Amino acid sequence: MSQPPPPYQPYQQPMPPSPYQKPKTSGGKIAAIVIVSVLAGVLLLCGGPALAFFIFAKSVEDAVGEFDSDRRGGPDNPIAIEEGEAFTIDGIEYEEGWQVKPPVDEYTEAEIIGLRGTNEREDEDAKAVSLDFTFLRDNEEVGEISCTSDGQISYNRAETLDCSSYSDLGDWKTIEVAAAY
Repeated sequence: MSQPPPPYQPYQQPMPPSPYQKPKTSGGKIAAIVIVSVLAGVLLLCGGPALAFFIFAKSVEDAVGEFDSDRRGGPDNPIAIEEGEAFTIDGIEYEEGWQVKPPVDEYTEAEIIGLRGTNEREDEDAKAVSLDFTFLRDNEEVGEISCTSDGQISYNRAETLDCSSYSDLGDWKTIEVAAAY
């Protein structure tokens, strides 16, 4: 039997190169870039807050300590003082010389005058101040005066506190002071 003739090939010349060539592949470089980008994003989203927590942990610890009601001068651990005596609560130093002013008439209440606090906090942060002075006779509360700063007292600055009372102090013997929160 005879063999079939070869397929018809006109001109029998090689094909010229096509101007449209197959794009070169990056060999997985794009996949690697995508994977690294996703991992970096996950690291930032998860690790960023953790890093911020550890960076600010000292500030958080200080803030938590400041709200410890059992600290000296805290709401559950007041300081016994004499009228006009200097004292320190939460890094604010209160100067000596303040006075308890009795009511002038039946329409006014007792108040504290001349209470001046200076911010000497170790962390050098500004601090708003609120104090409660409790007046006692034989371990029984007979009245209270509250004192506050106008705003935050900046580090190394002093401010005279505003004090007011809504109770008659009566005949008191001792004074206790504590931070009010």
